[in-house]
Amino acid sequence: NAEYMGRNIIQLRAINCLGSLAPYIPIEDFDKTIDSLISSLEKGGKDKPIFIQALGTLGSNAGPKLGKHVSRITPLLISAVNATEEGDELSKESAFRTFEAFLQSCRNDVGDNFENILNLATKFVKFDPLVEDEESEGGEEGGDEEGSEGESEEGSGSEEESEEEEDEAAGEDVAWKIRSAAAKVLGAAVTSTPSKLKDLSVQVVPVLIKRLSEREHVVRHEIFTVLIGIIKQLGSYLLKDIVEQWVKDIVNQVKGSISSKVEQTKLDSINLLKTVLQIVPNAYASFMKSLVPTLAKGCSDSANSKMQISAFLFVRVLVSSHKSDTFLPYLSRLSKAINTGLSSKNAQVAVAAARAAAAIVQNIPVEAKESVEAVQSIFKALSAPFEEKIYDSNVKEAAISTVSHMVARFGDKVGDINKILKNLVAKLTDENTREAAVHAFVVITQSKSTVNLNSVLGDLVKELSNCLRQSSRQITSDALNVLNYIIDKNSQAKELKNVYPQIVQDSSRLVSPKDVYQSGLAVSLVAKVVLAEPKTATDVQTHLYPLIENILKEVAVDGNEGLAFGSLHAALSKAEAKKFGFEELTKQLGNLANDTKVKENKLYDGIGRCIASLITNTSESNSKKAISNHLSVIKSNKEESATLLSLFVIGHVGRQIDISPHGDVQQVIAGCLGSTSQDIIAAAGRALGDIAVGNIEKFLPFILENSKDPSKQYSILNAMRQLVIGKSATQEGINDLSKYLDKITPVLFAAKPKDEAGQNLVAECLGRAATVAPSKIIPELHKRLGDNDVSTRATAVNSLSYIKYDTPNATNIFENLKNIISDFLNLVSDKDLTVRDSAINGFSFVLSRNLDLVRPVLPKHIDSIYAQAERSEFREIDYGTHKEYADNTLKGRDTIFSNILPIFFSDCPEVIDPAKMIKTVLAAYRHDPKLRPQTDDIFVSANKLRKVLKQKLKNLLFKLLLLFVKFLIGKLLTQSLLKLLIN
Repeated sequence: NAEYMGRNIIQLRAINCLGSLAPYIPIEDFDKTIDSLISSLEKGGKDKPIFIQALGTLGSNAGPKLGKHVSRITPLLISAVNATEEGDELSKESAFRTFEAFLQSCRNDVGDNFENILNLATKFVKFDPLVEDEESEGGEEGGDEEGSEGESEEGSGSEEESEEEEDEAAGEDVAWKIRSAAAKVLGAAVTSTPSKLKDLSVQVVPVLIKRLSEREHVVRHEIFTVLIGIIKQLGSYLLKDIVEQWVKDIVNQVKGSISSKVEQTKLDSINLLKTVLQIVPNAYASFMKSLVPTLAKGCSDSANSKMQISAFLFVRVLVSSHKSDTFLPYLSRLSKAINTGLSSKNAQVAVAAARAAAAIVQNIPVEAKESVEAVQSIFKALSAPFEEKIYDSNVKEAAISTVSHMVARFGDKVGDINKILKNLVAKLTDENTREAAVHAFVVITQSKSTVNLNSVLGDLVKELSNCLRQSSRQITSDALNVLNYIIDKNSQAKELKNVYPQIVQDSSRLVSPKDVYQSGLAVSLVAKVVLAEPKTATDVQTHLYPLIENILKEVAVDGNEGLAFGSLHAALSKAEAKKFGFEELTKQLGNLANDTKVKENKLYDGIGRCIASLITNTSESNSKKAISNHLSVIKSNKEESATLLSLFVIGHVGRQIDISPHGDVQQVIAGCLGSTSQDIIAAAGRALGDIAVGNIEKFLPFILENSKDPSKQYSILNAMRQLVIGKSATQEGINDLSKYLDKITPVLFAAKPKDEAGQNLVAECLGRAATVAPSKIIPELHKRLGDNDVSTRATAVNSLSYIKYDTPNATNIFENLKNIISDFLNLVSDKDLTVRDSAINGFSFVLSRNLDLVRPVLPKHIDSIYAQAERSEFREIDYGTHKEYADNTLKGRDTIFSNILPIFFSDCPEVIDPAKMIKTVLAAYRHDPKLRPQTDDIFVSANKLRKVLKQKLKNLLFKLLLLFVKFLIGKLLTQSLLKLLIN
């Protein structure tokens, strides 16, 4: 009976004990405890605040168990809040803390009392007996956003002078605790009711904005915290327009607070401004005149390093989110503040200032006089950390990065460009600055304005070559990129001739099957070296080529890496080194293809690409002879491995040059379509498409003619794929392809393959065709969504997965799809499993590549996704000795749990109904061990969003706890589910 004792300390300890026990108390005992507290509360007396506080603590810890009592408790609390007895402030504060617990733990049980609680919180967040005229106070809070700089500073100064008086006055009463508790209730009311987020925000946020001038800094911090939380939730629900209407009021209220005497208020002000800007880009375009001077003052506040760092971080966001003309008039003021930060003895402040300077440099117009003056001023302030050796390493790295952006954009306008470049080269020799320096050259070489590196060319290349020996992958990759650029621009420079052999040796160290990307960069660099200095071919033979053979034997080389390997062999073919020329390399690659270690057919593609590059870059006689030999091998078709290699070689040759002068190439390749080897048939189909890339006018009619033969359907579809992909890789190819789409697409639409591989081939071709001509192809795909043929529907919807949404045609694609995308997604609920899987696959792809296209229709289709996620269709497999059951829907459900639901969590939480979501995920978690890793990832996403979905997740607490117990006993509990439950 500790709660009945008069000593407050024991009462509070009793409350804490009850709170800790709350989750574990049996329901019956819990109900008796609540009844006892309610009875005591009804009696009143001096301990009334204690009983209210006990109910609030139980509500916070017990969760939904308290729900059925809320309707009885709430009227008592409302009466306590409305009581006018003097000295009842503690009861009011305890009542509001209990309201907050109700809203967070059992929002649905609050019911009709919600409006009363909201109105009380709105009223008492302004409750301040020491302020006689609330309206008068509110009228003086703001100011004209375009007020003069002097007025802004004067206002902030008067606020500083009054801080101590306000704090002293706050100590005379405890009403501030009520205001603080009421503010938390307003935040809980909004965030716990996502279905009414927009309406409640419009009602609550203006009240909170006015209270940002709250005289008590503890309450002020609470109001900032609540307001920032609401605005973040509005941003996550994409309600940008709602936030935008409050920008003016927020700026007017906050600009004085940045100069507040209270450190936390300054930080809160910056945090609020930054939060708004992250949701509403260009939000402060009309407020720069009053905002920038105040912000500059915060950046120069050397007595408060936390404030300086926050202010510089905000400057970075500010200049990156606004057009340069909005802050250009105030650039001088910002640059002075940055210079002050750069001179700070606090390394963290100096780093923040340097990064803010880099953001400014990247976002100001190069030709403007103000820009040049600001850059020169900042560079002068950066000279110490940039040039001196004895300096904090983080500051030096930030300074190097900022200077690189200056040089990249402003060139010799920064200062003595040769001196700067020599300084950067010198930093390549220092292990502490090497990584920053080599990346600085990446920035400089990738800039739109060309920076002349001739003054440091020899030393720079030597040091970059040395960088290739470093163990850091970042350093080696950056060095390769810079060297590729330098040799592109200065291949015949005298300074480079003597360094070329060393570059080949150092690049060879980076070639390995374990890192194909970096190997591609290194091989591309060596190819340029060989073109510039053919004598280095012997160095390639000694140091690099054995490593290239290892890669070709182990890894399928394609994409940019394939192009790099091809370019090297082209360069070696042109170099014609003694005992390492065309004939020797061709023989070497042929032997490599016959190596027993080359077991996978896809490896022939890389080897074939290299041989083709040799053929297309040698003498005409060598080329003609080699092509003739490979055609003879294909025609005879004696040995499968030799035929496969020759088909790949001829295909790659046909992609690079017009191969039609070499006879009836198409007839020779077509002869392999009747082979008994499926690998040869597939390679022949691919080769037909490849040679058509080189001469579409000559070879497309042959492909179209063979498409009429049902037995060759798969091979012809393969040829179509190679043709469409090859031609759509360049703008010239797209122009060629557009002329023939009217002939190609009827064949594709007429194809109705029954197997998944064939359907994917057709879908890929149509998707690429839709990328080239969206207004022509997309309507045709839309027409076929209602076709009776399963293959037609599946192919049409699956083509969404192969459209390139990031091409120059992106806007046209979006316009053609936006009004009909919902019809494509309707097939998620198709009666046929194949169509459903294709629709889920297409949905997943669009969701990850072009979310804005499907976002407006997500609420309409999300229930269909949940339904498919829970749907199971089993088939019986009879093995004779035993039978097994396989889930036909596993593929589609795996896509939903792996791709679709995680994107809902990360990018569009506004569509999530947590009850349905968790029901779906738990069902899969419980019954499908194969989906457990995917559902585990979703628990991680849910854990990250638990604050946004706090109320609805808590309403499912008992289901989760029950599952927890079951899996704990069954030893199936995973770390992510456990972490979600704990939180």
